[in-house]
Amino acid sequence: MQSKLSAPPKGGSNMSMATRATTAKQRATIAIRMLKTQKHLYRAFVDCFEMFDGQEVKRIIIERAKKDDTLLARCRSVFNWPELPCLACKNGFVCYETHPMGENSRLIYEALKP
Repeated sequence: MQSKLSAPPKGGSNMSMATRATTAKQRATIAIRMLKTQKHLYRAFVDCFEMFDGQEVKRIIIERAKKDDTLLARCRSVFNWPELPCLACKNGFVCYETHPMGENSRLIYEALKP
């Protein structure tokens, strides 16, 4: 008898969702769902940008955020990038607490800053 897997938490933070998605549009939709429903973003969110089409995923998120005030506010909050990045990001590491995606955070912030 096969055991049932539990459903992913609200927002779809199942790590394999992004890796199973076949297009950048699907990964962007997963990332946007996580942005809108989760207080903290984790590794599953970063997976949405690491399937060789991260630039397209970023472009789609930015495009949708410009049309959706709720998403825009959440992106500005999540991707808030201070004038000088933290030491971890400066040295090429990713600090999930401050900047969930390092350089990608800065690029999204720059595109959506007020």
